[in-house]
Amino acid sequence: MSISRHIDDYIADRGIKENDEVVPESECQVFDGQVLSEEDRLENARAVVAQLLESDSPPRLG
Repeated sequence: MSISRHIDDYIADRGIKENDEVVPESECQVFDGQVLSEEDRLENARAVVAQLLESDSPPRLG
């Protein structure tokens, strides 16, 4: 048996209903279910790197 099967059995035995709802800690957090594709994430990273390379000042960390 795999670990997940043990967990599935445990949940089923106790009648636990799985819930994947995300409850924001503040109004500023937005969880809209949208996920960027790998291409979009790569393009965003390229844009950040290009912006850093073109900048005259060093990047702020943190």
